[in-house]
Formats: sequence, structure tokens, C-alpha cells
Amino acid sequence: MHLDTLIRNGLQQKIGKLLVMLAVITIVGTLGYMWLEGWGVTESLYMTVITLSTVGFGEVHLLSTAGRLFTTFLIVTGVGVVAYSFGSIGQYLISGVLRGTLRRRRMQRKIDRLSGHVIVCGYGRVGRRVTLDLEQQGQECVAVDSNPERFRSAPEERLNVVGDATIDEELTGCGIEQARGVVAATGSDATNTFITLTARSIPSW
Repeated sequence: MHLDTLIRNGLQQKIGKLLVMLAVITIVGTLGYMWLEGWGVTESLYMTVITLSTVGFGEVHLLSTAGRLFTTFLIVTGVGVVAYSFGSIGQYLISGVLRGTLRRRRMQRKIDRLSGHVIVCGYGRVGRRVTLDLEQQGQECVAVDSNPERFRSAPEERLNVVGDATIDEELTGCGIEQARGVVAATGSDATNTFITLTARSIPSW
């Protein structure tokens, strides 16, 4: 499983847990105010939301002693859980972005050192087959596709570039100046033709 997939799955799990916790805390808070203070659903929900969000709007109505104790409980538990959850997700996102950035930099350094490789533009059914056949023959390849989902099943060690191969800067980033050849294997004849013209328009190739 790819690092990007692990990051995405982990983030989805964290967000799912956060939503569940928020829902539980909101329900508990709403029911608590309804039971302790005899308020309606709207007032109880509103009080719960402003308490959890710490906006400081003040009490909806004057709270009883039990209501104040419950509000204290809600602040200590609810606000703490929400803050911890958002902090964890933020940390996870930042670390994921850093890992992704470092991975892309390592991949780019590998591409910069290549010579005599083949750039396969388009990583659909045909592009995957072409890339596999070339690699089995000992040919180094760089696969480029604008759809990152197509690389989910690709081997981790393969040099995959998410980008538009019709743009000369993208082909330059794939090391076209040192490449042996370019294979246009997208699902569109017009796009394949455009890729060919783009590659030929690069002066040093």
C-alpha cells in the first residue's frame, strides 16, 4: 500500500472518529440541558454548541447549580476532546504533507539522474502494459498521468509523476532531455498527438 494511501486512510479514520465524538458530545449536552434545565431542543442544542465552541456568548437562560456543574463537565470533557482531535488531525496533515514533499523530492532527484529512460505518458490500461513490458526488458521508465488515482496500484519504487504531459515543463521535469523516447499512451488520440508535438517542440530533445 502506498504512503499516500496510508495517509489518506489514516486521515479518514481520524475525521470519522472526530465526527462520532462530536455527535456524541452534542447529543449528551443537548439531552443534559433538556433534563436538568427543562429547556427545549433548540435552546439546549444552542447552549451545547456555544459551550463546545467556547465563543463566550453567555448562558441562554440563568443556569441552576446542576446546570452549571454540567456545563463545567461539558467544557472539561467536550472542549478538551474537540481540541485534541483537531490538533491531532492538523499534526497528521502536516506530517503527511511533509512526507509527501520529501517523497516527491527524492523521486525528482532520481529522475534527474536518469539517462536513456522512457517517459510513458498516460497510465491507463495501455500505459501500464507498456511500462511493465519495458521494465521487464530492463528499461527504466517514468510514468506521467494527470490522474493520481491511476498510480494507486503501481509499485512504490516506480517513478510516477502526477502532471499534464501536454505541458513542456512537465516533460522537462520527467527528464525528457536525457530520455531515450516518449510513449504517448493516453486514451485520447488528440491528446497523444499533442504530447508528441509538445515533445518535438522541446529544443534539446
